[in-house]
Amino acid sequence: MIKMKKIMAYLFLGVIMFGVSCKKYEEGPSISFLSDSKRLCQEWALVSDYDAGTGETTTNSAADANEFTTFNDDGTGTMTVSSFIGNVDLDFTWEFVDDTQLSTTISGLATSTETITKLSSKELWLRSSNGDVQKFEVRD
Repeated sequence: MIKMKKIMAYLFLGVIMFGVSCKKYEEGPSISFLSDSKRLCQEWALVSDYDAGTGETTTNSAADANEFTTFNDDGTGTMTVSSFIGNVDLDFTWEFVDDTQLSTTISGLATSTETITKLSSKELWLRSSNGDVQKFEVRD
């Protein structure tokens, strides 16, 4: 009986440690059966944009969003941003830098690396080095 309790205790401890160690991104998911690339490679609508400098957050529903980012599985993508002249499409390349970093290079302009804090099949959260946070939802 004592051996059985020890075995159960070790099993319980193992399950707890496995559950804690599987969470790759700060905000989840805890576990996913899809690769990071499979979850990332789709069209995303910007639904929340937090500016760490001002403390202001701009929010939209995915249906009302006017800025979109599409990641393709060949390491390319397109970003549609709104400006005073209307919507502008910017082509970029992307790559995972390590387990939680995403690097994007906008053709002819700039390279940036953000920390992925959440990457599920429906949500993508990115945090820049200055603390700005962008939240995306899959565009239907």
